[in-house]
Amino acid sequence: MKSLNGNSVLSGSHTILAKSKTEFNSAYLSYLFRGTEIKSTIESQVYGIKVYSMSQSILKNTWVILPKNEEQFEIVNFLDKKTEEIDLLIQIKKDKIEKLNEYKKSLIYEAVTGKIEVM
Repeated sequence: MKSLNGNSVLSGSHTILAKSKTEFNSAYLSYLFRGTEIKSTIESQVYGIKVYSMSQSILKNTWVILPKNEEQFEIVNFLDKKTEEIDLLIQIKKDKIEKLNEYKKSLIYEAVTGKIEVM
């Protein structure tokens, strides 16, 4: 699909060619297709397989509402910012967990070697 910024939108492990009747922000469409509404729509149309895959016929029958281009960009900017914030918080928590695990190992080592007294 051709987008305003020239980026491609991919789905699944294969490429589907589609012609859009309107221009769109590919990042907006990417966020949209990762959402639960589109996923549940696709999943409801796929039967008998374990891996959900977007087919051309499913894509043809999937309707999406595209707000004005300016609103699409605002939504993408908001989601990009929030995603970045969430990713940072996740990394901070992972770092804390890693430090706590190191501290735990150190305490166990010191207790086993007798460097600290355990009551």
